[in-house]
Amino acid sequence: MRGLGDNFHYTQTECGLIRAALNSLTAELRAAKKKFDAAEEDARTAKFTVNDDGSVTYPPGGKEVDGKTPEGGTVTGTVKGKPTGKPLDSTAVANDLAESVSRQAENFQQNPHRSKAIEIADRIAEALDEATKADEKWAPKLRGLKADDDLHVSRKDWMDVKRDMQIVRKGAGKYLKPPKKGSPKENAKWWKSLSQEERDDYIALHPASIGAMDGLPATVRDEANRTVLAEAKA
Repeated sequence: MRGLGDNFHYTQTECGLIRAALNSLTAELRAAKKKFDAAEEDARTAKFTVNDDGSVTYPPGGKEVDGKTPEGGTVTGTVKGKPTGKPLDSTAVANDLAESVSRQAENFQQNPHRSKAIEIADRIAEALDEATKADEKWAPKLRGLKADDDLHVSRKDWMDVKRDMQIVRKGAGKYLKPPKKGSPKENAKWWKSLSQEERDDYIALHPASIGAMDGLPATVRDEANRTVLAEAKA
């Protein structure tokens, strides 16, 4: 039974790190999605179309030239000046590339929708870039949260937990950061303001800080300090 209890404690700690990592990833993706949704709403208001690849299609518009309204087109956004894809704008094909580029530029300037479409496409590209970076950042961290396939929780396992905790904590950044030293009353007020999931994440990522925080429930500090003790013993 004691061995089973050790296994459950280890499982609880590792699952806590997985949950905290996923919540950190969610927080980063939510920030990127907020930017994307805002850009998409602006596109919808302007009667533009956001395509599946993130490009933005704008309609014909502007003053007529030679009896024709400047054509619409499609633009792909850039991130920090670096193209994320091949621009899709085009006008009539010309054998002379320089002439073709010149004609495209002239047409783009005449259509007032183009500049707005570029601005929206850039915001979409930046949001997608942030989401991609978050995915690339957390995927290897989550893959690393694995346990040995046996029934014995060894010192090596708890040392691995400590390393995992440091990796996830570093990645979480500002998502979960314990407050600076406060009075027991201030600490108790802060703890009560958290959701149960946030409390669990703090215990998983910052057991030493939570275990040493006066004003928190004794059962909470005990749970956190048992993890600290297991890691220190290992």
